[in-house]
Amino acid sequence: MLKFGWMLLLGLCLSTGCPAKTRVVSLTKTRQGQQAPAQKSHLISPYIYGLGSYFWEDRAKELVWDLKPTLYRWGGNTSSRYNYLTNSWNSGADWYFRNHSGVANNFIDTFIADNKGHGAASMITVPMMGWVAKDGSSFSYPREQFPKQDSFDGDAGNGQSGAEKLKADPKTTSIPVTPEFVGAWVQKLKSQFGNNPHFYIMDNEPMLWNTTHRDVHPEPMTYDGYLKLYIEFASAVRKADSDAVIVGPALWGWMAMQASAFDVEGPWSNGQRNTDKAAHGNKPFFEWFLEQIAKEEQTRKISLLDVLDVHFYPEKSNWPSGPDNSPAVRKQLLRSTRSLWDRSYTDESWINEKLYFIPRLKEMAAKFKASAKVSIGEYNFRSEKDASGAIAQADILGIMGKEDLYAAQYWDFPIKDGTHRNAFLLYRNFDGKGGSFGDRYLPNSAGNQEDYSVYTANDTSNNRLTIVILNKSTTEDQDFDLQIASYGKAKSAKIVGWNTTKDPAVMEKYEKLVSAPQGIKVSTKPLSMQIVELIY
Repeated sequence: MLKFGWMLLLGLCLSTGCPAKTRVVSLTKTRQGQQAPAQKSHLISPYIYGLGSYFWEDRAKELVWDLKPTLYRWGGNTSSRYNYLTNSWNSGADWYFRNHSGVANNFIDTFIADNKGHGAASMITVPMMGWVAKDGSSFSYPREQFPKQDSFDGDAGNGQSGAEKLKADPKTTSIPVTPEFVGAWVQKLKSQFGNNPHFYIMDNEPMLWNTTHRDVHPEPMTYDGYLKLYIEFASAVRKADSDAVIVGPALWGWMAMQASAFDVEGPWSNGQRNTDKAAHGNKPFFEWFLEQIAKEEQTRKISLLDVLDVHFYPEKSNWPSGPDNSPAVRKQLLRSTRSLWDRSYTDESWINEKLYFIPRLKEMAAKFKASAKVSIGEYNFRSEKDASGAIAQADILGIMGKEDLYAAQYWDFPIKDGTHRNAFLLYRNFDGKGGSFGDRYLPNSAGNQEDYSVYTANDTSNNRLTIVILNKSTTEDQDFDLQIASYGKAKSAKIVGWNTTKDPAVMEKYEKLVSAPQGIKVSTKPLSMQIVELIY
């Protein structure tokens, strides 16, 4: 019987006694509760297999439910001005600052009910910018009022005239709302959907409001301005639902963690940047914000922030998405996942710093308060039409499990004709019958290397062992010799995988049953991924 305290010791055959390109992997049992130095097994949070969504996406048509997502986030720019009473929203700068309406049924009610029916938890973004759409048809920059604009969609303009950003009247499209408006919505959802986990995200990317929603919020957000808003609206959520899981601040990325929008956009004092940051002890915004929320929680004796949420999009953009599928570009994409965990890796973008993003956020959460969790609320490493993108995505899901991340939401979902969906299938539905990666991470000595990654887990509910093997080499076959004699004879064993074809946008699935009396030899192709499942 597999024990939770068992671990896998995967030893690499470096030179002697092994054929070239072969990795010998030994699996060794240890006594119950015994751990390798600096390594621990742990339960994998189910919420790392999450997706994110706008309003208008047909999830059934895109075969999203085949991927067995565990969490679905409703967010994006349109969520910042959603009016649950009129079921309307504004598209902001994404599409001519237009209001839209979600037909007859309340969109969020349908969204949550659909998620619940598919066994997925819901994360709902609540507006706290102070404005929501008043109807489903207005737009902020009418041609008649602003005839000189750079572009139009019908009579709706983009609010830009050359270098000038035009000033709109917020009441053209929106109505002001208070924290009580959000509190009433939270009360409604709790009453309607019972005691499900209710995750509420405190708006979306606030340090971009002056760009995305400049028709109603043209002023760049400051440290103090955001803190005041957050406390008011988070308090309303907590008052409305004492069991709510409050998620925030949903920052857009690394730069938003460092400074306010005011510091980035100006105006600057005597040409000096970061004056807002300087006025707050030169502390990075996120660090300062967490300190202030901790003080407020102590004063009010309530939790205002349960899950720390920051978005992560790689800042390098020249990865394979079309004609450039060179090995060098693919290798850079596959290396980039190291920014999520590797303290020695320098991010290969304008950031040019060692990010080790998940450990960094977890350290900040632990310093904030012991119960705080961490979510990467939006992420996407792109290259959805190339096999390297799928291998990178599979690596990311393995990393998130290994690093004990609480939640993550791929934005917005792996497209039906793309390669990324294969990575989710690998972990969540590799056999088309709900076969998934184990729910308890087991440490191993192979881990994440330049040309391959190995992730291992067992199930807490049955005697099942799973091993994910990623061949990240762009040119070389690799063999993995899994030595498992010490586990005894498995009742059944199979390998399910995806190989890259001549067309980089297509991956070919394969499946085979294997015998495992002493071990399993897994032969892998370049840019391939596979999962080995053993039943004891």
